[in-house]
Amino acid sequence: LWRTGGQVALVSLDAEILGPAELLRDLEENDWVGRIVAQGLLPFYDDHQSNYLAVHLRPPLAERVRAVPHDSDPSLLYRSFDRFVDALLA
Repeated sequence: LWRTGGQVALVSLDAEILGPAELLRDLEENDWVGRIVAQGLLPFYDDHQSNYLAVHLRPPLAERVRAVPHDSDPSLLYRSFDRFVDALLA
């Protein structure tokens, strides 16, 4: 995944879409993921470098997709998960 101009695009990386087992593993092994979840975010993508994409679960930002990098400020990328998927498939 690569971020360019406020958009994301797929590139070849060592990364994964997090399923329930991977999310639970990361919660147990990585305090950073616990802090993301405590903010009302559900991480769904991990680049294995402590950078995540996450969906907001609580209003007023519910359904928005946020980049949560480990070394800089988080930023909103998309108004909904559907728009994120549409952008990837475009």
